[in-house]
Amino acid sequence: MLGGGNWPKGARLCWKPSANLWCLSKQERARFGSKAAGAPVSDEVSDFRGLCSAIDFRRQRARRLGPSPTLVLTTWLACALTPVVASPILRQVDDTRAETAASVAEHPFTIRLKGGQTRFQLGEIVTLELGYGTEPDAPVSPYPERQDRPGLAVDELRLEPQMGVADPLQDYLASLGGWDGPPPRHVPFIETEGSWRLVEINDWFQFQKPGQYRLTVLAHAVPSGFAASRNRPPGAAMVTSNTIEFSIVPADPAWQEETLRKALGLVEGEFNYGRQVKGCRMLRFLATHAAVDAIIKHYADGRFCMGDYRYGLFAFPDRTYLVRQMEDGILEPSVAISANYLRTLAAISVYKDHPEFLPRGESPDLGKMTWNISCPTIIPAGTPNPHAAHLSLIDSEEGC
Repeated sequence: MLGGGNWPKGARLCWKPSANLWCLSKQERARFGSKAAGAPVSDEVSDFRGLCSAIDFRRQRARRLGPSPTLVLTTWLACALTPVVASPILRQVDDTRAETAASVAEHPFTIRLKGGQTRFQLGEIVTLELGYGTEPDAPVSPYPERQDRPGLAVDELRLEPQMGVADPLQDYLASLGGWDGPPPRHVPFIETEGSWRLVEINDWFQFQKPGQYRLTVLAHAVPSGFAASRNRPPGAAMVTSNTIEFSIVPADPAWQEETLRKALGLVEGEFNYGRQVKGCRMLRFLATHAAVDAIIKHYADGRFCMGDYRYGLFAFPDRTYLVRQMEDGILEPSVAISANYLRTLAAISVYKDHPEFLPRGESPDLGKMTWNISCPTIIPAGTPNPHAAHLSLIDSEEGC
């Protein structure tokens, strides 16, 4: 989909895959201006400046360090005209991949907190920037510029200490009867010598109380971003980042109210994919009663925010309040009700009334990209297994 309006004829565009949109390249923005005639509104164009800057940065680096077009053409003709045997070709490809994975480990793996911020309030999004052989002034982007280049696939966000920290998806995944494999969240890929990669660690950590924390990231080398979501192959080069420290402090009520206002402005404003997703995530991680009320109100119309809304409700600690509000929402004309809404309500109601079905203790896989979670071992009398009891109770709730 191309952004709204008519782009200038012959304009060079940059593709943003996460939003399924295009934006003007840096040269075209300078040529036509940020408000080119008939182009999308300047707010939409500005949303993609980071992407365009990252592409420009890579293009400039290629011009400085890359081979000349003549050399590329000459090399290609030489390879095309030289007879080779099939088996050495396959062996050469394997050797190249091994060399690529090994050479990747030579680059420094650096993590830093966005804007140098080291103090965060409970419910505030903690944004990490990851770079692998990345220049300090390189652009920052929430996604890699090139998936076909070598880099790192993150294995673990190692947080210390872990007391008072929970996995925000643990209760939701347990409601499915167990989980083995990557949870429904992305595995960060960091392109070698590319942009700084943005990662919001709230996807892995729910801070339940104030404290001082240390974070180190562990990763392994991959030949491309397409291999980042696969299991780590045996013998893959392991890389450990530097360690950063930050603190979580009690939330200021005035800050909570201001954050809620900003989030609602993004969610309820004029449609813009990036802004609305940002607002949804702010509501999810804020985890206040007012934020939950807003999630319930917008739950059925969340569309691409459905996952964040659902995970936020399952992670909300005050389940008595949550169930009451969701039940009242069924009778509220202004609240849209969907089948997913009812199933979420039923599952959380079971957790409220039957805490024995909740996962016990700290997750041994906290911060890891791939982990497993099993059902509780307590089995009610006459019940084949706890998951069966869980589902039967949910079905009973849905049938009422």
